[in-house]
Amino acid sequence: MQLLKFVSIITINLTILISVYKIIKFYYYFNFIPFADGWATNSVLILERPYAGIFSIICIVLSFDQILLKTKGKYMFILSLLLSTFFIFFISIRISILTLFVLFLLYGLFYYKVSWKRKIVFSSATILMFSVIFLLNKNIIKRFFIDESVKKTIEITKQFEPRVVIWGCAKEITNQDDFSVLFGTHSYSNIKNSLVNCYSESVTDYSRRNWFLEHSFNTHSQFIDLFLIGGLFGISLFVIFLAKNIYINNKDFCSVAIVVSFIMIFAIENIFHRQFGCFIFTIFTALYLNKKQIISDKAKN
Repeated sequence: MQLLKFVSIITINLTILISVYKIIKFYYYFNFIPFADGWATNSVLILERPYAGIFSIICIVLSFDQILLKTKGKYMFILSLLLSTFFIFFISIRISILTLFVLFLLYGLFYYKVSWKRKIVFSSATILMFSVIFLLNKNIIKRFFIDESVKKTIEITKQFEPRVVIWGCAKEITNQDDFSVLFGTHSYSNIKNSLVNCYSESVTDYSRRNWFLEHSFNTHSQFIDLFLIGGLFGISLFVIFLAKNIYINNKDFCSVAIVVSFIMIFAIENIFHRQFGCFIFTIFTALYLNKKQIISDKAKN
């Protein structure tokens, strides 16, 4: 397990360094940072932005785990943690920034072994730190569609965030006659066709409608996807699985952090629709889930 963790940390750091090199090269030729445009972003990153983000979060958790275990060469793990954190903010991966914020608060409130006064100070400092980063980084503000007023922010989000359309169309599927709240709809092909039909009818702008139709976007949420295909029965099994593993491993921050990180990405991506997504979920949850049982078995032997 330790070897796999070390290899994972090294591999993720290599992908980050290669991506940073490609970003610098892109800037040299085009004189702008490419993270506002989808085509430019994908051209400089080894992985698509959400997957680059979850990899960076995993690297942070793995590195922090080694620091807590006081593994030899801890300064290398501190450097690894800082590199992944910098990368997340540098390329403005929204869900990873939010995940990192949640993990900071989670650790400060429930795992940082100090008095509650210090916990509150730590949590307040975390909120202040992230707020300052948001205010100072224009790219992050742009990525979160933050504007001068809440009303303007909502308008911009509706205009530029594709999930507003996607999730609206997903909701339309639940109104179909063949959809069962308990057991969902009968096939993924029905979900795909219904989404495409909804994009065709609901998106009025010609170029944007063609963009939606060309990409045939899935539901962009693992939870919504499971509800549509399996209803309350399907989504409940999945939520119980995640909740059970948090409960079993609740005393180990890194185990909980891995599950929470995937829950965050599940909210905005269908990672099980890709083989790569299935791989990273299986590999990295296997490193930590049921850790309590593994430790118990070792103690008995």
